Amino acid sequence: MRRVLEHTDDHVTVFDALTYAGNPANLAGLDDDPRYRFVKGDVCDRPAVTEAMAGHDAVVHLAAESHVDRSIASPDEFMRTNCGGTNVVCDVARHLEVSRVLHVSTDEVYGSIVKGSFTESDPLAPRSPYSASKAGSDLIALSYAHTYGLPVVITRSSNNVGPYQFPEKVVPLFVTNLLDGHRVPLYGDGGNIRDWCHVGDNCAALDLVLRQGEIGQIYNVGAGHEITNRHLTQRLLALCGRDDSFVEPVADRLGHDRRYSIDSTKVRASDGRPVTASTRPWPPRWRGTATTGGGGSRWSGAVDAGAGHRGRRPARRELVDAFLAAGHEAVAADHRRLDVGDRHAVLQAVDAASPQAVVNAAAWTAVDACEADPDRAWRVNALGVRHVAEGARLVGAHLCHVSTDHVFDGTKADPYVEWDRPNPQSAYGRSKLAGEQEAGPGATMVRTSWLCGRHGPNMARTVLRLAGEHEQLSFVDDQRGCPTLAADLAAKVVELVVERRPGTFHVTNQGPVSWFEFARAVLVAAGLDPERVQPISSAELAPPARHPARPTRCSTTPPCD
Repeated sequence: MRRVLEHTDDHVTVFDALTYAGNPANLAGLDDDPRYRFVKGDVCDRPAVTEAMAGHDAVVHLAAESHVDRSIASPDEFMRTNCGGTNVVCDVARHLEVSRVLHVSTDEVYGSIVKGSFTESDPLAPRSPYSASKAGSDLIALSYAHTYGLPVVITRSSNNVGPYQFPEKVVPLFVTNLLDGHRVPLYGDGGNIRDWCHVGDNCAALDLVLRQGEIGQIYNVGAGHEITNRHLTQRLLALCGRDDSFVEPVADRLGHDRRYSIDSTKVRASDGRPVTASTRPWPPRWRGTATTGGGGSRWSGAVDAGAGHRGRRPARRELVDAFLAAGHEAVAADHRRLDVGDRHAVLQAVDAASPQAVVNAAAWTAVDACEADPDRAWRVNALGVRHVAEGARLVGAHLCHVSTDHVFDGTKADPYVEWDRPNPQSAYGRSKLAGEQEAGPGATMVRTSWLCGRHGPNMARTVLRLAGEHEQLSFVDDQRGCPTLAADLAAKVVELVVERRPGTFHVTNQGPVSWFEFARAVLVAAGLDPERVQPISSAELAPPARHPARPTRCSTTPPCD
């Protein structure tokens, strides 16, 4: 997808269910590209697929359950997604008369081979539920080509490695374990052989086949980098500065295929160039993958658990960006992927990520709406924190919980500091204070105020929207706070999380202002007339919930200047 946007003028729609392995952070930086669109949906949901696919010239069908161990433990979902989903994609494409469908498959459909390499004309002999479901999906796609004339092309790729790979896969799993000082599991005698292809090379081949491949044909995509699992492990040990004591031998996988090998002559000759090996030499190209984050100081799997759940969410993107910028990994989930009120879903998500730290920015932050529906506020803001904290404890992760100045009553003349006694006056404030208590004594507690940023709805955006709708605006002048940029908050959160600092910290930008003053400043920054904003009192506005009249301040942490 990134390759298409970078090298062509094409428009791209990403259709993804965002299951446990899906990470919206992988799409960071694309929201501002008018040629990019994201649609959350299940590939087996025919109406959703139809709506998303309508108006497109080509479909690249990558959606699949792909982890062999998971297929052995729970094969049903593999059959549903890989076979049922492929049928839906092909049938919808047929009815919409899509001009090209690329179905992406795997070399595992051929089974194991002792010598030589499989060509596209060799029979299929899958030997695991995963490979069987993919072989079935290949045959489904080909059946639509032969029966209905659907313009299908198929690629079968060898093992991929590269950026954005979910850490259940062997290379990112081993790298993160080794950098974090944990042992890595090695199946059997480690003699199983795989051909490793960088995802960039694979995407180049997919793009080539999509545009130039012959309809109804299959193309093997390999790199010619065959090594044993033991050799792979030794290379990663060396790159991560670990010795053999970090290898834990485990019983071999059920039905573990000994060797996969495919002949990629056909695809390499498709663009008229001489047949060559991979364009990326194996050891140097992997070095960047193995050393991401700079060795042992790297934190892996920091989770922004359901950030902005059913409320304003300007912090989620900034949190992810801040962790990535500091050389750490981040697995992000918002309320579309993870309901923090669902204990089972939260525990499962945290366990799957196995992070070193969990940052819980999930909250229902619509203060007045919380007053009308306090049960919902408590489910998200208090019970949700209990679930996230439990998940963090089960995997040994440090918890950072993001809270609010609404835990105070707003009557203090001076700014509130960390050791002031909370006294919330609204359902929202009470639910957030309960969330702080659920986080537990060892957590990092970050209170902030008046959050705004580049992403998501926030007060700055609201001011500009209202300015476009009304000539005169009214904002209260007797409620004061410290507007805080989400990017500044995120940077402080990363610092506190990496240091595992327990306790409560007020993190805000400096300089308390009233909403009236804030609105005027927003209009000035936008080049609009600030005189359009008039002051009113809270009594005149009469909001359903009582809002604090005085700000928190950043005291024991350095200020966000």
